[in-house]
Amino acid sequence: MSSAAKRRRYAQVGVGGRARFFYEAIPRDFAQRAEVVAFCDVNQTRLDLANKLHRAAGGATVPTYPA
Repeated sequence: MSSAAKRRRYAQVGVGGRARFFYEAIPRDFAQRAEVVAFCDVNQTRLDLANKLHRAAGGATVPTYPA
């Protein structure tokens, strides 16, 4: 089994405040074991910022879903 097949996939629901600790750490520190695949929040501005910061940490742009 390849390392990509073993990675856990996470959809983050709620991207305000402390959520940044998770969506930045996953691509920066845990890319071999995990990936963020979606964001969900009630605020589109927070979703856009989360995607921007996630990309800056080395992650890919992920789909966003309003609650």
